[in-house]
Amino acid sequence: MHEIKISDRHSRRFRNFVIAAVIAVFCVGLALNVYIDLSYWATMPRVPEASTGRVVRIVVNHGTVVYVTPQEFLWADRIYRMGFPIVIAAGLSLLAIKIYWAPASEARRE
Repeated sequence: MHEIKISDRHSRRFRNFVIAAVIAVFCVGLALNVYIDLSYWATMPRVPEASTGRVVRIVVNHGTVVYVTPQEFLWADRIYRMGFPIVIAAGLSLLAIKIYWAPASEARRE
């Protein structure tokens, strides 16, 4: 049988690629959460507006109550429900990569 050997350079390059991808996911998730929070805080009415359809109550930016349309609420709800766990998972993944996935040359030095 042929044994496939991955050089240390390729291992390090793949590890750096994975780290970059996880950081990108972390940043996008965090940016979406911050965007929804700040944009709704800055632009949405603080009282219900039946004329515009903004009658759904939502709490943003550390307790500020604003009113949005049902579609805007669904968008924010999806971002909050999926975005925040993705940010947490990406952060924990970075920590796990740093702790457990050392390139072969670094592992040999220990």
